[in-house]
Amino acid sequence: MRTYERWIADDDVMVDKRLLTKRLSPRNKSLDEEKAEIIAIDKQTEYAHLLLTQIVPRSSD
Repeated sequence: MRTYERWIADDDVMVDKRLLTKRLSPRNKSLDEEKAEIIAIDKQTEYAHLLLTQIVPRSSD
């Protein structure tokens, strides 16, 4: 109930500020080069019919 009261304080509904917050990108985010390499491997005919979870173990051998 208290949250609702804060949101409507001064007879004006406040905007959701969570959407306006700048967020840092995750440290483990893939780089564009890494994404391109993954897509290139995925498009090879030997891997085309496999899921990503199946490609990773086979390509690491």
